Amino acid sequence: MLKTRQKKKEEHIDETWLIPYADMLTLLLALFIVLFAVSTVDPAIFENMANSFKSALNGGTGPLDYTSPVSIVEQTSIPTSENALIPKKQTVLLISCRKLKRKLMDISMITT
Repeated sequence: MLKTRQKKKEEHIDETWLIPYADMLTLLLALFIVLFAVSTVDPAIFENMANSFKSALNGGTGPLDYTSPVSIVEQTSIPTSENALIPKKQTVLLISCRKLKRKLMDISMITT
């Protein structure tokens, strides 16, 4: 009688925990890098950046309590003969570009 050999089953080590663990360590590393970066902020630069965002967005006090950064456009700044030829969205864009150019000229950003 022949004895059949029983093959030993190699047990595979379960390493399914390794990927979530590595992800968690990566996120912790990113958290500490961000915390370090925030802790070494120059107050003058931060204040300048905050004022720049505040003036650009012209928002309110909170994320849900804000006014729109886009103002309502008056149609009086474009002659009536152009109004018939230019669609409304292009008119609004043209007026916004003119207002932006005026504001940039006021703060001496451009010279034309």
